[in-house]
Amino acid sequence: MAPTKGHKEMKKRIKKMYNGEYELLSEFIGTGHPITLRHIPCGNVYKRNRANTFINEGEGLCPICNRENKKRVKNYKNISEKEFAELIKEEDSDYEYISGFKNHSKKKVILRHIVCNNEYEVEPTRFFSKRKRRCKFCSNSKRGEKMDNNYLTSILEKTPRKNGNEFLWLEEYKGDNKKRHLIKHKNCGHEFEIMPNTVQYYGIDCPICKPSGFSNEEKELLEFIKENYNDEIKENYRINNKELDIYIPDLKIGFEYNGFYWHSDKFKDKNYHLNKLNYFQEKGINVYFIDSTDWINKNDIIKSKIKNILKNTCNKKYARKLYFSDNVDLKDEKDFLNKNHIQGYAISSYKFSLRDENGKIYAILTYVKPRKNVNNKNENNEIELLRYSTLLDYNVVGGFSKLLKNSEKFLKDLGYDTIKSYAYKDMSRGNLYLKNNFYLYNESKPSYNYVYKGIKYNRFKFRKSELKKNFSSFYNESKTEIEIADEIPSLYRIWNCGNYIFKKEI
Repeated sequence: MAPTKGHKEMKKRIKKMYNGEYELLSEFIGTGHPITLRHIPCGNVYKRNRANTFINEGEGLCPICNRENKKRVKNYKNISEKEFAELIKEEDSDYEYISGFKNHSKKKVILRHIVCNNEYEVEPTRFFSKRKRRCKFCSNSKRGEKMDNNYLTSILEKTPRKNGNEFLWLEEYKGDNKKRHLIKHKNCGHEFEIMPNTVQYYGIDCPICKPSGFSNEEKELLEFIKENYNDEIKENYRINNKELDIYIPDLKIGFEYNGFYWHSDKFKDKNYHLNKLNYFQEKGINVYFIDSTDWINKNDIIKSKIKNILKNTCNKKYARKLYFSDNVDLKDEKDFLNKNHIQGYAISSYKFSLRDENGKIYAILTYVKPRKNVNNKNENNEIELLRYSTLLDYNVVGGFSKLLKNSEKFLKDLGYDTIKSYAYKDMSRGNLYLKNNFYLYNESKPSYNYVYKGIKYNRFKFRKSELKKNFSSFYNESKTEIEIADEIPSLYRIWNCGNYIFKKEI
C-alpha cells in the first residue's frame, strides 16, 4: 500500500525534530496509534504506544540515550522541595522555582524566568525534556522574528499541497509566523487570514472553493487543545452515528468545529447543532461548538474560553483583593468588552467593574433596562444582565459573585426585583448562574446569524430593509428575507443551539 499523505508529512516532521536525530520506520496512522522510531546517533530502534507522546510531549525520546535524563525527571518522590529548586537551578541558571512542587513529574510548578521576571506554569517533565520548555513569554516574542517577506513567498512555493501559486499574500510579514496574515485566493478572489506556520506545515486551501475535510483551522484548534491538555484526546470520536471532532474522555468534554460553509443551512437543518448537543448531554458529555468565523476573527477570546473549559488558565486573580466600582468610563467599557467578550460591546444602562489598586480592570458586569415590547408589558421591574467578562487568560476567582452581590444593592434601590440573563448554549452550560442562585426559567429555540465573506453578522443586519439598501440588485419585494439572502453569493446562514434563560430574585 502506498504511503498516505499524512504519513509522508509526519515522516518529514519527525525528521526535522531534535536536529534530525530521529527517523520514522513504521506506518503513521494517527497520533493515538503506535509508531516505531530509530535514534540515528546510536542506532537504537524502539516503539512508542502513541505517536503524540513523541511529537507533542517530548517524552518519547530514545530510552537508551535519554535514560539518565528520565531518572532526573521522574524520580521526584524522594526529594524535598528545596532539592527540586536546586535541580531547576542546576538545569538552567536563568530560572528559579517559585511554588507548586508536589513530588510528581506531571503536576505543574510555577517558575520565574530571571531574565524577563515573568512567572509561568510548566510540568517538570517538559522543563527537563530534550525540548526544554522554557519561558513562553520570551519564546512567543521571538517566534519567527528572523524571517521576512521572502519567508512568506518561499512557503507558498514549497507548500505541501503544491498549490501555492494560486494564492497571494496581501500583508507584509508581521514578525511572528503564528500571527494571522491576510491572503487572497487568486482563482475566486476570496480573502481570508491564515498563520504562515500553518501554510508551511499543513498547506493551504481556500475555505470557499474547498471547504470540506479536516481544515487547517480545525488542525490549529486540535494542536491548541493538545498544548493545553496533557491526557488522552480523541479525534473524530463516534457514538453510534453521531461524531465529535474532538473528545476528551477524562473530562467528558467534546469540541465541534463549525465551518460556516458545511455547517450553514444549505447542508444542516436548523436543529442539527441542538440535536447533537442534546444527544451527547444524554451520554454525559458536554459539547462546545466553535464557529470558524470566531476562531478566525476572535482567536484570542476563543482560546481563553477553551483554557477556562480545560481548567488551564494559569493566571488567577482573587475578587476579594480587587476593588468594586460602579463608575465605568464608556471608552473603558467598550475597549474591555470588545477585546475580552465573544459578543463584544453592547449598549448598557448600568455597568460595574473589579479593578486593582492601579485601576486596571479585571472583570466587568453590565445590565440593560427591559426592552419594551408586546411580550414584556408587565415586567418593568425586571432587568437583564447583559455582559459578564473577565480579562483574557485570567480566572477571576469569585469575580461574578462579588459583582453580582454589590450590583444587586444598587438595582434594588432603583426598584428592580428580578434579574434575567441568557447563556449561549453553544459555549456555556450556565454553571456560573446556577452557582449564584439563578434558576433555569426557560430555553429559547435555535436562532441564526449570517456569515458574509467570512465575517459573522447579527441576523438583524440582513432584514429586508437592510437587503434593499445594501443588495439592491438582488432585492425583490415579493420575496422573503431568506429567499433574497439565498441568492446572494458568499452569504451563508448558520444556526446555533439557542440560549438558556436564567432568572434570579433580588
